[in-house]
Amino acid sequence: MPTSGGTTAGGNPWSYIQVTIDGQVVTIAFLDSYAGAPAPLVLYHHGAGETGDAIILRADKFGVRDALLDAGYNLLASDAHGNNWGNLDALADYVAAYTYAIGNGYPASKVFHLGQSMGGLSSLLTVAGGQIPADGCAEIAPVCSLRSVWNHYFAVPGSLDDQIELAYGIAHRDTADYEAKTVGHDPYLLPASFFARTPLRFYASPNDDVIDYSENSVAFKDLVKPGSIYINTLRICSGGHTAPSQFQPTDLVLFFGACRDGVAPRRRLPSLGSLRLP
Repeated sequence: MPTSGGTTAGGNPWSYIQVTIDGQVVTIAFLDSYAGAPAPLVLYHHGAGETGDAIILRADKFGVRDALLDAGYNLLASDAHGNNWGNLDALADYVAAYTYAIGNGYPASKVFHLGQSMGGLSSLLTVAGGQIPADGCAEIAPVCSLRSVWNHYFAVPGSLDDQIELAYGIAHRDTADYEAKTVGHDPYLLPASFFARTPLRFYASPNDDVIDYSENSVAFKDLVKPGSIYINTLRICSGGHTAPSQFQPTDLVLFFGACRDGVAPRRRLPSLGSLRLP
């Protein structure tokens, strides 16, 4: 039975269900008025220290939650093996969650990804992998380069590198083992062409005190720019890591709406002159 979530900021009653798939809790949230027809779906990729239901239960995301629900989006999340740092188990968990949702009463007309912090890895890797549709992807203070995090925290005991080691079974601060076990799990090291057909939007701050802004949001946006069909965008925010300014519900709904309606801004590729790709 669904659990009542209360009422959104727009005055709409909403509910959620939770099921366990392969040992991971999957959360699906929807308006009470939802009648089962195909609807746009947002798959949330959580940050370190969170579980999937953070998208509906953590106060910093209430504005995003309500804006998306009020705009007619269903929300989907998985615990995805906790502090997964984009590992294979997590990617499989998101596929399992999506497969369950669309096969059990929540069919998707379009699919969008929303990553936060560590969830930048799994969201971008999911886009690259192609097992789940990706009609648009938004990132909040994202990790786009696993190597950047590894390098920044290498000499810091009890840091994020300890989580990365645990997620991948890496020997303690063994760079060779890191290299071997994280192959294919660093979005920044994948071919840029893997991201060419998905509109991307980043919300990040130059003052981020946890994830390096220049080596992640800026560097990744620049990496994929030359071959992308779309004009990918970076909203320069303020504050530290995942500060309130990085949660922009109105802008996020507008971005996903443009992707949903097929009007996300496209680039004019030099080889095509003034022509636009279909």
